[in-house]
Amino acid sequence: MKKIILIVFYTLSLFIIKIPKYIELNHINIVQNIGISYSNSLYNIYIKEIIPVKDSNGINYKYKYYNAYDKRFNSLFNKINKRYNTNLYFGKCKYLVVDSNSLNKNIIMNELNNLNIRYKKIIYTKKDIKKIVRSNSNY
Repeated sequence: MKKIILIVFYTLSLFIIKIPKYIELNHINIVQNIGISYSNSLYNIYIKEIIPVKDSNGINYKYKYYNAYDKRFNSLFNKINKRYNTNLYFGKCKYLVVDSNSLNKNIIMNELNNLNIRYKKIIYTKKDIKKIVRSNSNY
């Protein structure tokens, strides 16, 4: 009797508990920096991906850059995922660079919170955001 109850419970738990989709680390794009600006009624996003490469001297880093623009902020990340066929991971994001002239800073910050994008430091600037995102310096 106990065995039957355990089998039924185990079978039901398989249908109730959802196992998260497994993703290989090779298929994740680790985002290091994000830059967002708003001009001419378009949101522009610049993303810097860090690619650790193991060689005989240890680990070196290569970088890949993504860019997209749209009238709606919430469609930018979907646009990048479709255009570059990527799976962006924002867990190691260091810097978020935002145009200080932008009137939509609150919209940008709310949307980033809704998308659960976390970053260590935010930088408001009037300089060229694309250059700041691409640079390797510590701000």
